[in-house]
Amino acid sequence: MKSVVVGPLGSFGLGRLLWSLVWCGALPLHLLITFKVIASVLMKMSFIVGKVVAPIGATMAIMALLTGAIWGKPTWGTWWVWDARLTSMLILLFLYFGVIAIYNAIENEEMANKAAAILSIVGSINIPIIKYSVEWWNTLHQPATITLTKKPTMAPEMFIPLAMTRLAFYCWFAVWVFARTRNEILWRERRTNWVKKELNLLESK
Repeated sequence: MKSVVVGPLGSFGLGRLLWSLVWCGALPLHLLITFKVIASVLMKMSFIVGKVVAPIGATMAIMALLTGAIWGKPTWGTWWVWDARLTSMLILLFLYFGVIAIYNAIENEEMANKAAAILSIVGSINIPIIKYSVEWWNTLHQPATITLTKKPTMAPEMFIPLAMTRLAFYCWFAVWVFARTRNEILWRERRTNWVKKELNLLESK
């Protein structure tokens, strides 16, 4: 009979050690691949959401400017002034129009996504300007009435309806974004089998 020499780890311990080494090497690779897949999906989704949000944002910007003008006429005596807040909001509207124009003018989807992303990144500089324009410049608009760190100075009779209206707008915005995103995904994937299958199921009903 041949004698078998077994080390201090034993055959079972050696197997566990080898398995641990393989797992420790495979786990980072698995995490890296998973991260790359998730990042790719998120990047693709960000382009889709950016495209569908632009018309919604433009609609809300138009509503804000129009209702502000209607309120400003009896309050300030004029429909429009080149106020810092109004001007920055108008610039935001033009940025939305720019993103919409890019997607309509550029047929190549990848190039349109990149151009719209660059414009969106540059245009994001306008966000803090809109927020702090009433504090940085002397404007017709009053400073912020509602902040996260202080108690609202607005009367409850006005604050409660305003809070409910803001919540309703957030819900409306979310529903609109989800609906348009779903339609955009179906349009982009319209030649794939899973979309054709879903359409066939709908037609059969």
